[in-house]
Amino acid sequence: MSETIRSGRRSIAISSPEKVMFPKPGLTKLDLARHYERVGGLMKPLLRDRPLTFEVFPDGIESEGYYMKSVPRHFPDWIGRTKVAKRGGSLTQVLAADAATLVYLAGQNMITPHAWGQGAAGKGAESKAAKEVHNPISMKKFGIPSTWFESPHTYGNRRVKAQERGLDICAREGARTHVNAIGGRALHATAAFRERGIEFRFVQPRAVQHAQFGATFVPNLSVVNVLMFNAADRVRALLGECDLL
Repeated sequence: MSETIRSGRRSIAISSPEKVMFPKPGLTKLDLARHYERVGGLMKPLLRDRPLTFEVFPDGIESEGYYMKSVPRHFPDWIGRTKVAKRGGSLTQVLAADAATLVYLAGQNMITPHAWGQGAAGKGAESKAAKEVHNPISMKKFGIPSTWFESPHTYGNRRVKAQERGLDICAREGARTHVNAIGGRALHATAAFRERGIEFRFVQPRAVQHAQFGATFVPNLSVVNVLMFNAADRVRALLGECDLL
């Protein structure tokens, strides 16, 4: 049994559409594929020209998964590909040029795509991607002025890793406060910032429910989930539902 999803000019067959990928909310493979069809347009500027590694969970998120780096032979010809170097040789990876590619990958039990930090063609593609990353998900239409930067391109600090990059950016900008998502709380040594006179704070989202697919609300999904299901005024209100710790 399969279901077909139309994405652009592609019709993608989703096998075993009833397979449960997220047991707690009861979301199926078909739900996952439809999700990527909806958000594919928003994700496209972030993924364009960037090779993908993706996490595959054949039996759902609560079972064992694995990383897929090379394009399997059975992938259709219309899936974008690029050859990248690795130690001792090369491998061929997926390029997600459209929402249809993400839908197809969901049909292959992919839950999470991981994009390279630079374009497939090297420095030229990297510069192009850095220019495109400004407002990549059209926040202007929500009445939210914003500018997005790829820090290695803007600050030339690609060789600086982890929290040292945050310290480097603060120094260059003369910043006295660094704000980080709450998920990084266990990763950062905030004392290193305090020693340099920089206040380190975390954004803690409040437990607020919002419009979403399905009858059961699934918390802690990405901001794309918020943008996909809520009107502009509601998005602006939700973005204020947080506390600085």
